[in-house]
Amino acid sequence: MSGTLRIARLLAGGYIDNTTRGIVALGLRFFGRDDFLEFTLKGDCRLDLAGCRFRFRNSSARVPLSQSDRGCFTMLAQRRAHLRMGDMTASLRRCARDASGILHNVISLEFFDIQGERILVEDARARLRLEACVWKPDASSDAVQDLLNQDAFRHYIQQTIGAYILSHTPAEDQFPENAWDRKLRKAEAMAFSYSLAKEKYGDLPGWQARVAYALQWHAGLARIADGGGESSPPFNISGMGFPSVTDFLPRAEAAAVHHAMENLLFLHLSELTDSLQPLCKSRPRLHDGAPAQKRFEALMKMYTFIVPHLLGTLLELNENPMNVGMLSPRVERLAQSMDSLIHCLSGFHEEYVSTDILPLAERLRIDLLRFLSNLPREKNQ
Repeated sequence: MSGTLRIARLLAGGYIDNTTRGIVALGLRFFGRDDFLEFTLKGDCRLDLAGCRFRFRNSSARVPLSQSDRGCFTMLAQRRAHLRMGDMTASLRRCARDASGILHNVISLEFFDIQGERILVEDARARLRLEACVWKPDASSDAVQDLLNQDAFRHYIQQTIGAYILSHTPAEDQFPENAWDRKLRKAEAMAFSYSLAKEKYGDLPGWQARVAYALQWHAGLARIADGGGESSPPFNISGMGFPSVTDFLPRAEAAAVHHAMENLLFLHLSELTDSLQPLCKSRPRLHDGAPAQKRFEALMKMYTFIVPHLLGTLLELNENPMNVGMLSPRVERLAQSMDSLIHCLSGFHEEYVSTDILPLAERLRIDLLRFLSNLPREKNQ
């Protein structure tokens, strides 16, 4: 799936050269290497770096490079002819990672590759040295570059949404899908991608319009325009600071989803979700590659399949209660998934799971089997 590749910790230093208008030469030196990995990007830096040549160095302690870190160098070297410019500035205002709440100027070099990866060099402790300043940008040219960078970021977000949808779409012979599955999956992908866009734009004036543009969410942009700007946010933000899936659905469809969530089956699933939280929080204690880690990954794969497809089944039930040809195989497959989930849960050590989790999972499995048995028998055979 598309993501952000953060490489600042791998770098000993580098240079940024925007002394030629419309061209940025970027050189990155990885720890353990004497040579620079060099890129030529079309575009200009933002106002603070445009027209100049800087060198920067990493003031943090050197870290040993893992095999995957060395693979990052190889990947960038292979794709460097196919990179697209993003925001490049040394004036990004961010809080330090020590949660002190103090804002710092952060160097932030962003570019994108053709595989849907966002590469980011972002470091609050990097030391910059000005070597030359050849031309000065103006506000209008910087505004144009801002729009180009927003367009590049939107392309990345759309690739991320597409990758999410693809990775969460079951094979046709494994599960009979309906229209609700596709609607929910698209809304889930947008809610997932929202956090990426919010992280980038959340500290800027007009951030909600930028986020809605990146998500290509026309309804959200319309809500901002109709409400007179940022005073009428397009998101029904929850207490966690993130929009829900229903924020990305039309109002009638969002109401139908909320109604389906009141079904006893989904309420029981919600109780199971709550009981899974301690296990999710314990994940950092599960070592990569260990049996418990692999079991956790299998569990999450099953669970993230069950939740939206149970909801899609309940929505189908509310709209077409006699569509047994669709409902019956869906419920049967969900019951089988619950069997697998219960088997997976039973393999965890008791320190990772609460005592009520298995009874809750078994209750939901029985609920599904009871629901299946209550479908019209003459159409269920």
